[in-house]
Amino acid sequence: MSAYHLLRPPTSERDGHGFRTNASPIRRRLLSRWRDSRRLNIFFILLVCFLLGWFNWEYPTTLDSTYHEGSRLGEDVYIPLSNLGKDADDIYKIGTTNRIQYQAELEEFIRSYFPPHDSNDTDPHSLLNDMRQFFPEPTLAFTERQLPPVPFRLFQAGPTHARRKEKNWQTRTWPEMHPDLNITFHDNDMKDSWVKDRFSMAGTKSSIVEVWRKFDKEIPVLKSDVWRYLILAVEGGIYADLDVTLFKSIHEWGHDIIWNGRDPEGFYPPSLIVGIEIDARTNLDWRHNRERGNPRPLQFLQWTMGAARGHPVLIDIIRRCSEIALAPGYPYGNDHESVMERTGPGPWSDAVVRYLTVMWGKNWADMKHLPVDGWRYQGEKGGAWGDTKILTAAAFAPYHPEWIGGRGIGHPAVLSNHGFDGAWE
Repeated sequence: MSAYHLLRPPTSERDGHGFRTNASPIRRRLLSRWRDSRRLNIFFILLVCFLLGWFNWEYPTTLDSTYHEGSRLGEDVYIPLSNLGKDADDIYKIGTTNRIQYQAELEEFIRSYFPPHDSNDTDPHSLLNDMRQFFPEPTLAFTERQLPPVPFRLFQAGPTHARRKEKNWQTRTWPEMHPDLNITFHDNDMKDSWVKDRFSMAGTKSSIVEVWRKFDKEIPVLKSDVWRYLILAVEGGIYADLDVTLFKSIHEWGHDIIWNGRDPEGFYPPSLIVGIEIDARTNLDWRHNRERGNPRPLQFLQWTMGAARGHPVLIDIIRRCSEIALAPGYPYGNDHESVMERTGPGPWSDAVVRYLTVMWGKNWADMKHLPVDGWRYQGEKGGAWGDTKILTAAAFAPYHPEWIGGRGIGHPAVLSNHGFDGAWE
């Protein structure tokens, strides 16, 4: 027997609960309570760890970044643009944000897909030159320009004139508030004729007409989306679905509530008016909206919008729809998600965000949680205004839940309301 075994004190046997058989009753009770409390503490520690892990996943506390495509520290660390994480950044299909490349891409698209008169360099009023005015020349400071406002005219479309009459209680709100408003309505046959007459190009398939024909056998909403982009791009004005009810004068669009009717010095009306549809504040909000078919966490609506002729955002969205329609393997299906990504709010939001990034270095996350009056660029110390007005969901989507930006129909920021009646059907 070793010296260790000789010196070790004798051990007593233990019962089925792990206690020594010779332990006193008081000792047994104390040890039992200590053991139970230890188990309880371990349980609470594990519960807290689980909740902290879930909260960090659901509401990540990553820092916001001012970079256009996220921020990278070294090679492996990425700081997302918002609390929604990198997946939210990656969902946007922005494209190049270099201003020279962006302009060149849009100019090439006009030359390739639009009729020759639209790309006539010598005509100061061609579509190409109308678009160019939104890009400052190197010798002209951005603050020295005043761009054209959204024209005071309304475009609407529907399958038939009978469908328009069904929506009369909504459509009549526009002429009732504005008796002098020029209103143009196209049914499906009129849309087809207008596109073919306006954009026909002999001897080429890479044209707007070819893109339009790709949608002949698909659900009508695709053509409805493309038509509104085309009519605003070449005519300029306001587009509204038939089920949109006007609540506030068009002349007040782009004017902030806090101004109390007095425009700031140097103010001039915007050339592009766009409303936010979805402003997902948490991952839970975003997942809920994705399940409902909304493709972007910060999503712009296109049931009501206004633009001056030739605005780059309109040219870019037409380019995106054209590339999708003429890509190999088209069509991709008529499910809701596919439509939203082909001609709907998906590519529309991408085009808007791209312009904001190119012109003012603003990314999609910069438009999250805006004050109720929305956003518009203004130079320092009362400098010139940017051409784009971003409105919150309170303006065109007042009935949306507050957690994605709605404020209710009685809010002073409300401009109109969308009925979600599928008026294009």
